[in-house]
Formats: sequence, structure tokens, C-alpha cells
Amino acid sequence: MIDPLILRPDESILTRYPELVKLAAELSDIYADRKKLVTDNALQLIGTLLWRALDADEPFQQARKRAGQHLLPIVIESGKPEIRPTLSDVAVNCVAGSGHFVRERQPCSC
Repeated sequence: MIDPLILRPDESILTRYPELVKLAAELSDIYADRKKLVTDNALQLIGTLLWRALDADEPFQQARKRAGQHLLPIVIESGKPEIRPTLSDVAVNCVAGSGHFVRERQPCSC
């Protein structure tokens, strides 16, 4: 079993990146609608912003090397209740790293 990459954003992430709140709500609404399609551009926009906010490039590269060809679980933890639903809306739908985006349960071609 591969150990997950656990990212713990600081408590000011939503203050420093207020667009995450707006984009996460929009993404959640689109998925809930089921009549609209989520575009790759929308996923890349929010994924890039989330990745930048988490400052996760270095930890991701190290965890990816350890995982090799195995699926790398990524967990975003926070003790602050308002962070959890916002970031989980984003993270469940897209994972970004090194310019490569992977939808849930698809193998990474990184």
C-alpha cells in the first residue's frame, strides 16, 4: 500500500485565495446539475489555483517518486471546518501536479 501525500493548508488559504471559494462553488453546482459538462479548462483553472495555494510541487514530486507506478492517494487535511468542504470539492474532482491533471480514479501519465 502506498502512503498518501497529506497536504495541510494553512488556515489563511481561503483568505489569501478567495477565488477558490467561488470556483469550488461553481464547480460543485455544475456537477450537481448533471445537465452541464465540466470542461477541462475549468478543471485546469481551479486545479492550478489549488496547487499554487497548497504550494505542493516539492512534496508531490517526492511522493510521486515513492509511489512509482502505483496510484498516489492525495489527502487535504484541515482542522478548520470552512476549509474542508471548499477544498474537497476541488480535490475530489481534479488533482493537479507538474502541469498534468488527472480526474478521479484515472491513472496519472505524469
